[in-house]
Amino acid sequence: PVTITAFEPPRRFGIRHDGSFKGRGLITLEPGADGTTTIVRWDELLVPPVLPHFAALVISPTLRGVFQADLVRLKALVETAPRSQAS
Repeated sequence: PVTITAFEPPRRFGIRHDGSFKGRGLITLEPGADGTTTIVRWDELLVPPVLPHFAALVISPTLRGVFQADLVRLKALVETAPRSQAS
């Protein structure tokens, strides 16, 4: 479970992890230099419930893969979503 800690559409989204893994996350979006892209910055801190330092060494490669896959899925969703028409 997570709690939303910041919600400032369309630029900022923050969460607090309330499950067995504690921590926080922040996603910020900013326009790319060419005006047609978006820079996504994703900062995540997760603390395992047992032996945090050892668990971080073991779990980090797996979580890195999970987060990378999440970004790939987000990219696919954004690129296939219909664009809104500006008036």
